Amino acid sequence: MSKLERFCPSCGSTKGPFVKGFCINCFERKKELVSIPAELKIDFCRNCAMIRLHGKWVNQDESLLKKSVESFVKISPCFEKSVITVELEPEDQDQTIAHVTVNGLVDGQMIVEKRDVLLKPNYSSCERCSKISGHYHEAIIQGRGNPPSSAIEEFRNFFERYLEKDSFSVIVGIEEKKQGFDLLVGSKRAAKHAVEFVSSRYGAEVKTSSKLIGEDKSGKKKYRFTFSVRF
Repeated sequence: MSKLERFCPSCGSTKGPFVKGFCINCFERKKELVSIPAELKIDFCRNCAMIRLHGKWVNQDESLLKKSVESFVKISPCFEKSVITVELEPEDQDQTIAHVTVNGLVDGQMIVEKRDVLLKPNYSSCERCSKISGHYHEAIIQGRGNPPSSAIEEFRNFFERYLEKDSFSVIVGIEEKKQGFDLLVGSKRAAKHAVEFVSSRYGAEVKTSSKLIGEDKSGKKKYRFTFSVRF
């Protein structure tokens, strides 16, 4: 008696390899091994170019973006020892194609699944840029007495250097006063360090005060600090 030839019960093909009794083509059609949305929208700050991944604003980083795409990949339990790789291909209009490849074993057979995902920017404004554009400030630096003409530039240069440590290290407003000037500063920590630096250079006297301006979402009291620098 001749040996019965194995065939696919779905299409009748006798060409292997066979997975779970079906040829690979029919098995993949019947069983969705890998699923991922064909399109993903990425929040993109139009001002500073940061992107929001999983609710957090971060600097654009290819490895972080790849990991974010990977998190949307759903793999069938029958896909064993699966490995996901993602390659990014920039397109026009700030769009990117993510080429997703999943390798794994099903019934002992190596299966390779490929998907393309369109990454589209959703333009918005990050928390930092929204606050800065709204002149949000935690501190006021008051230059009084006889401030040197270089004082404001000294403060500005300090905040630029400190920006790596504090993203709110920025002057959001300058108000000229008869007695000097007021600098509205995003971060009270940056303002404190700037005042210490500049006052030590000019031998200026510093007085600090604070004013309650409200509460945050957790109920913690928020204060605005004023640093009066008398030159």
